[in-house]
This record gives sequence, C-alpha cells and structure tokens, in this order.
Amino acid sequence: MEFAQQQELPTLPSDVLLLIFDQLNFRSRLTVSLVCQQWNQLAFAAKFMHRLCISLDIRNLDSLASAATVLRISNRSYKNMKIVFQGCRQQSLESVVQLIRPMRALVNLEMVFYFYCFQEKLHIVLQELLENRPSLEGMSFEIRGRLMNWGGDLLPKRSHASSAVIDVDEDPKILTSLTSLTIKRNPDMFNPRFFEMQLSPSYLTFHSPPKPELIPNLRHLTMTCETHEQLQLYSSLSEQLETISVVSFDPHGLQIESFLELNFPRLKDLKLCSTNLPHFSALTKFIRKLRKIQILQLEDVLIDSEIIDAMFENCTELRQLGLHMESLNAGCLKNIPVLSNLERLILVGRERVKYGTYEDYFRGCIGQLPNLRSLSFQSFSFVSNEFVSSLARMIRNLEELRLHECRAKNNIIGPIFDRFQNLTRLEFVKVTHGGARPIWPPKLVNVRLINCAWITSDHLTKLIQRCPKLRHLNIYGCGTSKDMLQKITEIVPSGCFVERTHNFAPSIVR
Repeated sequence: MEFAQQQELPTLPSDVLLLIFDQLNFRSRLTVSLVCQQWNQLAFAAKFMHRLCISLDIRNLDSLASAATVLRISNRSYKNMKIVFQGCRQQSLESVVQLIRPMRALVNLEMVFYFYCFQEKLHIVLQELLENRPSLEGMSFEIRGRLMNWGGDLLPKRSHASSAVIDVDEDPKILTSLTSLTIKRNPDMFNPRFFEMQLSPSYLTFHSPPKPELIPNLRHLTMTCETHEQLQLYSSLSEQLETISVVSFDPHGLQIESFLELNFPRLKDLKLCSTNLPHFSALTKFIRKLRKIQILQLEDVLIDSEIIDAMFENCTELRQLGLHMESLNAGCLKNIPVLSNLERLILVGRERVKYGTYEDYFRGCIGQLPNLRSLSFQSFSFVSNEFVSSLARMIRNLEELRLHECRAKNNIIGPIFDRFQNLTRLEFVKVTHGGARPIWPPKLVNVRLINCAWITSDHLTKLIQRCPKLRHLNIYGCGTSKDMLQKITEIVPSGCFVERTHNFAPSIVR
C-alpha cells in the first residue's frame, strides 16, 4: 500500500497489474478494487473472470433496477451468471431481456423462475436470451411455478400445445456452441394444486426440448424423460453424450424400457432417477454396454446381483459408484477389487425414515481397493463389528468417511476411528450409536457433525486437542450447551473455520 500512496504502482502497465492481481484471492481483489478506477476495472479481469459468477435475485422492478445498476457500474464482461427471478409481470419479463442483452460474452447461464406465468411469456424470454449467444457453452433453467396458457381450452390442441416452453427457431446457429444443457421442471408438478394446469397424463411435463440439430455439440444433458420428444432427444444425441442425468421418468413407466435400449458409446457419467418398478433384465443389458463409464449413480434404483456382476465385468474404468443395497445380500460385492480405479463408493440402505440392516457385502472378497478415498453409507443399521473388519481388510487409504441417517446398535464408532487413522474428512449426519467414546484420527482436517446427540462437549474438546490440523468444523444439533459451544470455538487451532448452530438458531461463523 506504500507504493499505492506514492502513486507509483498505478502507473505500471495493465498487463503487469493483471499478473499481480492473478495471485490474489477473491477477498483481496475486493480490497484492491477500491483503490482507484483503473484497479477496479482490472481486479476482476483476466483469467479470474472465468471463475467469477454474478448472481442476481430479482423479486420486483426495484431489484431489477438495482441489478441493472450493478452491471452498468461494474462494466465487466461476466462469463458466468445466475438469475433467480420471482417477478410475474409482463414488464418485468421484458426488462430481464433488456438487462442481459448486452452481455454477449456469457459462457454459462443459469436461470431459476419462481412465478405463476403464461408459458407464452416465458417462451419469449427464453428465445430472446438464447439469440445471438455464440459463446454460450452451458445453460440451465428451472421452472418452480405454475405455467398457464392463453385462452385455456379455447385453443386448438396440437401435439405439444400445453407443454412447449422451449421452442427455439429453426436457425441452426443459435445453440451451436452449447455443450451443457440442464432443464428441470417444478418438483411439485404432480401435487394436486397443479392438476388444474393439465389433467391429461400425456401432458405431465412442461416443456418440449430443443431439436437435436440445434445443439450439435452438446455433451452434457440433464433432463426429464417423460415424453416421446424427450426420449427422442436422448436417442438422437446418444453417439455424442458424455454426461446424462435423468431427472424423472413418466409416472406410468412408459419410457423406461425404451431408454434402457439406447446405446451411449461415449458415456462417462450417468445418474438415473428412482423408478416405481424394478427393471432388472433391461438394466443388466444396459450396464453391459457402458464400457467407458467412470461415474455411475444408482442410489435410487433397485438392482440385483446380476446387475452387480455385469458392472464388475464391463465397467472396469469406474471411479465413482453409488448403489442401492435394499435387494442385495451379503457377499454381493466380493468382486469389487476388479474396479482398481474406484475412488468413491456410496452405499444406500433403504428409503428415508427406514433403515436397512448392514450385511457383510464384501464377504469372500480377495484383494483391496488401493485408490478408494471416499466411503459413504446412508440409511443403514449396523448390528455388528463385521462392518469395520471387512472394510479395514479391503481399504487401507481411506481419507473421507460419511454416515448419513445411520444407527449403530453396537459400539462401532470407536473401532472405525481406530482402524482408519488416515481419515482427513469426517461427516456424521443423524447418526446414533451405543455410547462409544471416539478416539479421533489425528489427521482430520474437515469435520461435520450434524444432529448427533451423542456428541458432547467432552468429545468436541478432545477432537480439537487431538487434531491440530483441523481447518473446518461444522457443529449442528449436538448434545452440548450453548455456553460450551462458545468455549469450544475459542480453543480451536488458529486458521480453523468454525460454523456452529444451537437449538436451530441461525448459523454463527467465527
């Protein structure tokens, strides 16, 4: 700052200043941006702008005017933008278009609409936003409100009369740069209060996807699969898609079998939503075709042993795997060492509020998982220490352990920490146990303890004393008093970020 007072540093060339500012974090950039107008323009320029995202929360015309002022004063070409729009007036919708129109350099655009609106209005907004966006690579929009039609039932019924929200023009240049597309509907669409929108089962979705020829370079797609149009888009892009996340299938399961018959030769990341009925045979054939898959998320899908065998035989490049274990028996994962590249494993017991009894899924296993770093359990009830023994026998380099909504009828908390001394990240959410006193692994860096009543002030004190490398501690709903929480935050190591909440009060950050 001494140089700044002598006015020597501002005389440096802009390229030199950019090299200096590239070494600063976000908070430091905010500080230097207050020195002068030149620094204000350069602080958020260069490579840092690609990581900077501006978020606008628009609730009325006043907040819309404030957002326009921010963009005008900043005078920066933002690459990433998120708009949370809660207005419902025609004037507000048109103003949003005017607000974002000058920002031609957008790379990623995310929009969340909270309103009751005629779909024709929203169609105009989306079409205006997508026009002349040559640099747009990622787009996400989510509708969290009720959509209505002009004239109601007076309009003649077309093939997609009541479902078209995105319906861009035939110009093939509009979305040629788009590589990522996310389209989500209101999660409450099947709630009775939304039934007035459309009663026919053929119109349970709210949008018609863009045509495949308009998105020739798309690689990542997140969308529902509830209509023939949506299934056709998945099919048309099957040869090029690398990431697929199916938000939901139609309630009657009419599209599930057809989707599982598709071939995705380049697919690396797949997430399937929950289904009403098991599709073991079709899913087994589908898994056998995923030769290049690296991330497979089936936490909500019922699977059997044949699917597991097909996975181990064909998906040898897996790095992350999520499985629903309700229909699987002990020993089903004995061949998992063939997945030598596996880094993260997620096992889900049953649906929420229910608990599945943990079985020794690795019984008979020969070999280890040397690259496995993260292990997660959800909705399990552990009844014996076989859980710890089987895991310790296979996993030697575990760094992250997560238990969500789990119960331990015996003392397993202590043995977990005793066997896995290399843990650096620990997350317990709604975990109950038999009264063990944990001996915390000394290498812990990040710890989250959420709604664990057995965590007392004594446990937390020993955690801090035994873990000098602790950098982040999140405490919520634990069995300690407010005064003790305050004392604990005062003895944490220097540089440790503490987030604590007591009796559902707002979070306090030290």
